[in-house]
Amino acid sequence: MMKRLLIITVLLFGALIAFGQKNVSSEKTANPKTALIEAQKDYQKAVKEKNSPLLIQSLIRQINYQSLIDMDSIPPMLQNLEKYIETDQNIIEKSILHSLLAELYQMYYKSEQNKISRRTPITGYIPRNMDEWTENIYIEKIFQHALDAVKAQSKLSEINCLSYKEILILGKNSPALRPTMYDFLVYRSIDILNRLYDISRYYKQEPITEWQLFAPTEEFVKTPIEAKDFDIPMNILKLYQYLLQVDIAAKRTDALLISDLDRLEYVKNKIQLKAKDSLYIHALEQLSQQYNKNPYQVEILYKLAQHYYQTNHVIKKGDFQKALGICNTGIRQYPQYFRINTLKQLVQEITQTTASYSIKSNIYPGQEQYIQLSYKNLPKLSIALYEVCEQTLEFLNLNKQASKQKKVATYTYYLPKQLYSQDTVLPIPVPNTGRYQLIVSYPNNIKADSLYFNSSRLSSIARKTGKTNYDILVCDLISGKPIKDAKIKIYKRTGKKYHQIKEYSSDRNGLASFNESNQDNYYQVTLGNDNDGVLQQLPYQYFNTTKTELSEVNLFTDRSVYRPGQIVYFSGICWEATKEISQAIVGKNYTVTLLDANQQVVAKQEVKTNQFGSFSGKFSLPQEVLNGIFTISTPGGSQTISVTEYKRPKFNITFNPIKEAYQLGDQLTISGIAKTYSGVHVENSKVTYSIQANSPFGRFQENTIAAGKTQTNAKGEFQISFKTEKLPQTPTPYNNFTIYTVSVTVTAPNGETQEAQYPIHVSNQRYSLNAIVDSKINKDLPSNILITTQNTLGSPLAENITYELSSLKPLQKLGEQYNTKNLPVHQKVCEGIFTTGENKN
Repeated sequence: MMKRLLIITVLLFGALIAFGQKNVSSEKTANPKTALIEAQKDYQKAVKEKNSPLLIQSLIRQINYQSLIDMDSIPPMLQNLEKYIETDQNIIEKSILHSLLAELYQMYYKSEQNKISRRTPITGYIPRNMDEWTENIYIEKIFQHALDAVKAQSKLSEINCLSYKEILILGKNSPALRPTMYDFLVYRSIDILNRLYDISRYYKQEPITEWQLFAPTEEFVKTPIEAKDFDIPMNILKLYQYLLQVDIAAKRTDALLISDLDRLEYVKNKIQLKAKDSLYIHALEQLSQQYNKNPYQVEILYKLAQHYYQTNHVIKKGDFQKALGICNTGIRQYPQYFRINTLKQLVQEITQTTASYSIKSNIYPGQEQYIQLSYKNLPKLSIALYEVCEQTLEFLNLNKQASKQKKVATYTYYLPKQLYSQDTVLPIPVPNTGRYQLIVSYPNNIKADSLYFNSSRLSSIARKTGKTNYDILVCDLISGKPIKDAKIKIYKRTGKKYHQIKEYSSDRNGLASFNESNQDNYYQVTLGNDNDGVLQQLPYQYFNTTKTELSEVNLFTDRSVYRPGQIVYFSGICWEATKEISQAIVGKNYTVTLLDANQQVVAKQEVKTNQFGSFSGKFSLPQEVLNGIFTISTPGGSQTISVTEYKRPKFNITFNPIKEAYQLGDQLTISGIAKTYSGVHVENSKVTYSIQANSPFGRFQENTIAAGKTQTNAKGEFQISFKTEKLPQTPTPYNNFTIYTVSVTVTAPNGETQEAQYPIHVSNQRYSLNAIVDSKINKDLPSNILITTQNTLGSPLAENITYELSSLKPLQKLGEQYNTKNLPVHQKVCEGIFTTGENKN
């Protein structure tokens, strides 16, 4: 009961905060009854003075403090508020209360959802008692009040948000971006509707599939949208249409820009189209060009850069560089914008160096420790291998801070530094048994990382067979052969200190059975000089029955990471346990199966356990195989391995950006170069290529328009030419673009193959024109205006531009803005021709 009261109280205070109640904090500590009386007085005062902000504020406070006095009074209070709304004649007040009630119903429903969702849905009528309301009734109530809150569009659009500043929390730019109560309430309704996650259980939600929803603002607001009752996505799109229509009519450029940006992101998140990412990017680029002189363009650039950097689809390596370039452009053009740090933080995230790695805890002596490395922006990595000279107890009580060490080797790896994440495997030879420390260091890492592992031939399997009885089987890690006379050392931990308390020996079957009352103790297996094995906790499981309850197969492999074509050596130990005894399973046939990353069978092998209950075998991995996690399994056990082509690539492919102006219908020539990471050209190498086209007229289906072969020259360079197709003219340039993707495969003389892709956006416009003009210019001083032209890829162009500078007639009213499509020219000041890229005074 107390938990339920706390949840509802928190939710109501959340509603107060949402509506910016500024005196809540002072009343929180007051006696609820006293605070309720004060709220009731304010309510009477508000009614008398017809003060809507105070009336709304006092109503919320009354609901809150009444709930603290009597939690069960919440449902009737909400119902009373609904009755009050029905009789309220103040349109603005009524709309705000609809929005508030929608949220309060939603909060109460969420707090009681576990109980409400178990009720059988009621249709056709609404019970008077809210305790009988079912889930669908709450959803319908929330939905209807959220939409009723914005029905009075014309009236709400006339009311400035500042008129209700007493009950609203206003941000720095609220007057510009949420100027009217209509803007404010539409966004609240969208937020409330988006939180109705369970509505699809009762009402069909139509999928969004029309690519026209990405259209420019003027086109989108005219797009027919059928919004049926309780269809969340379509009703939200309809709300965006209404909001954008109001902003267009009122000529509120800043609010229109931000609302349209939100609309595009919503469509991108909801639409079910394969080409949605291309459509979203194109829409953002159009929006960016449209508002290229508005500081709020930073918000567009941030969304564009964020999409390139954080997109969930298959990553194109060039996208990270695009994201970085977009951020730097915004920072350079609008350094004083109040949210410019969003771009700066994204730049920092894109360019920061990251590295993560993992190793196996135990390696068979004479084999290699494989460091699985994932890294980004990392040019060099240094690894030092040390042998730890302390004995086990001494090492444990130093808390893994080894003081006696002997350097074994140092390795330095030079890696291809890229903005995107890469994976590789670094092999480190482990010569002998012992305990080892890896010290990993790289640029910009303040403190070197330290990793410990052991090298031992011994493996162990532990079982709890009674309340205080344990069996531990010791065997060779590779062959599975049981080990006789191995030592099982028992350690007790007190605080941070370890003490060896007992020691047992394995019999000829590699088995040691003993009693141990403390299941929190640890054990370690050793044999002669092989005394640095992993410390493990005693197992917890126990089978309280005389029947054979468990038979298990423990599988082992000679390593954890393999390349395609290598041989996987595996072994297994089969045993069964009862309350009385654990024993090896002798002479039993097993089928061992190798499964690939898609859980498809690669190979099978029949094996039979020997007198020690062990078996061994091998699989040959195919040369051509999908990399990933493979599984070796048999009834009773399984083991996973990683298959990856971890040989470091010798060369990479780089495309040269197109630096000329181009448009649909032109012949394009793409050039690139293949060279090793040390800078040597990969000459006279086979190049195969294909070119896919993707456009709205093809419903964004990829079509291969060209394919062929060529080769690199003595400098490792290659060229590919193809003809772009001119698209039919449409009233808007929105549809007139095609995305061409050039896919290239280069095969070096040594047989190594690398692939790369280069996407090119081609439209009917040869270039885009941009002007960087200070918003305020001293008329008595010379001023620089930078006019630039660039192609679709962002490469700067030198184009001859005709310009004309005119003065405008002054605005007549306070708050009035110029219509950029019909500017009132006063007189021409100057005109001329110049080449872009030059500063013009």
